[in-house]
Amino acid sequence: MKYLLKDNIGPLFIIVGVWALTWALIMLTVPLLPVDETRYMTVAWEMRVRGEWILPTLNFAAYSHKPPLLFWFINLVWNVTGDPAVWSARIVPLLVSAGVLCGTFAFARRLFPERKNMPALAALTLAASPMFYVYGGLIMFDMMISLIALCAALSVWRAAESGQYRWLLLWGVAVGLGVLAKGPVILVYTIFPVLLAPLWQRPQLLVKWYGAMMAGIFIAAVIGLSWAIPAAMFGGPEYAQMIFWKQSAGRVVSAFAHQRTVLFYLPFLLVIFLPLTLWPSWWRVMRTGARDIAGSTAGRFLLCWVVPSLICLLLISGKQAHYLIPLLPGTAIFFAAVMDKHLRSMVACVPFIVFGVLLLVLLAAPFVGSYLPFVQGDEFARTIVESFNPFVSLAALVATGVLYMLSRQAGDIKKLFCLSLLVVVFFMHFQIQTAQRAFAYYDLVPAAHAAQDHKDRPFVFVRNYKGEVGFLARMTKPIDSLTSLAELPEWFGDHANGVALVRFKRDSDIENYRVLFRAPYRCATKFMALVEMKQKP
Repeated sequence: MKYLLKDNIGPLFIIVGVWALTWALIMLTVPLLPVDETRYMTVAWEMRVRGEWILPTLNFAAYSHKPPLLFWFINLVWNVTGDPAVWSARIVPLLVSAGVLCGTFAFARRLFPERKNMPALAALTLAASPMFYVYGGLIMFDMMISLIALCAALSVWRAAESGQYRWLLLWGVAVGLGVLAKGPVILVYTIFPVLLAPLWQRPQLLVKWYGAMMAGIFIAAVIGLSWAIPAAMFGGPEYAQMIFWKQSAGRVVSAFAHQRTVLFYLPFLLVIFLPLTLWPSWWRVMRTGARDIAGSTAGRFLLCWVVPSLICLLLISGKQAHYLIPLLPGTAIFFAAVMDKHLRSMVACVPFIVFGVLLLVLLAAPFVGSYLPFVQGDEFARTIVESFNPFVSLAALVATGVLYMLSRQAGDIKKLFCLSLLVVVFFMHFQIQTAQRAFAYYDLVPAAHAAQDHKDRPFVFVRNYKGEVGFLARMTKPIDSLTSLAELPEWFGDHANGVALVRFKRDSDIENYRVLFRAPYRCATKFMALVEMKQKP
């Protein structure tokens, strides 16, 4: 205990413990979400079924969109637990996200060793981000990239701090792991602190510094190619072209998916640290104190890490909100450094008022929602609003009030801790409320079980199969996939005894077939059904 108090590690254990509780709630309430989580779990499942660790497959065909590191980790956990289940796969994001919290804590202590509160403030700032909770428990790649980017940044800082440039070889190892996690895009999050070293701390020997950087890049290339070359040999020329060119340069120049303008990220830059951006005192402190931190060596390092990466993300053709997540740790450390000396004088009432008003609206929603025109005209919105439990909203509202009262009397760390707990309360409220009804629209387990009951019959998925039921239905062989319902009659002509899992919008789309299973899918106007041919009279 004395050690925890001396090194201020105690708050870190509390933060990680709170995160573990939220992860447990995710595990209990959130189904495997289509299409990303279901797709990645299907790839991991097929890797296990095939006993093949080099070439990832989707529907037992080469899958070139992502490298295998996440799928390796999922299978590693499955080998330990002996159970290829969703709960055990979610252990991977639990450990990775906890690692990001711990890494942010440790790196903040390394960057600002003279500031006792800085590590806890940095971890709490990260824990106050809604995006950390939204994506931290999901089976996706971005939190893993965050951890790898943290390790890379720490290696760069240690190289400059100690003058021992061999630390850049460890930077290369981190970059290589990032290539195995998500491809060359890892360089967007890791290369700039090394390239821009003269801007934050001029190395004694620039030639030696950049020589060590090139050695690190060589190590990263060896790690990446040690998987990519055998995978290309197994996958064939088309697969090789995809992993070596189209999945990296293609996304940068002209994305084949998620192509958006440079303005796409602007709203998310405000939402990403939402409680802080609702805080007038925070804006005032940032305006007056950011320049002092930016003038320090550590502050310049953080800016050279985050700002060029953000500019690259703005310029890259393909954009998704979760691409910003690897920037969270560096941004959180910078914000915490600015707030450190001013937090005691900052009054945090506005974030609590905003969240409290929002909870009041949700508390009243089940009673007045059905009278609102935009709810009346949307069956999905109406069913969700009517499923809200007012007692859950009331409990969250009371908790918000208690946290506000505590924050008024709190000191530096405790004030920010109350703010981060406010996000946790709202996130848990959201999880519990949506579990009542909304998540049922995303749960493909019933559809997968229906498909399993007919697993010995010819099977087809309509439309554009993306691995939605491969893992959930424990598929052990490829299934047919059609791009439109117009192709289904011809398929049934060749497979009279077959069944089809169909995504559709209107009942008329499947009126010529016998429905074996039916459920809403992702909203009230879309459905998924298992159908077969009607018996001839």
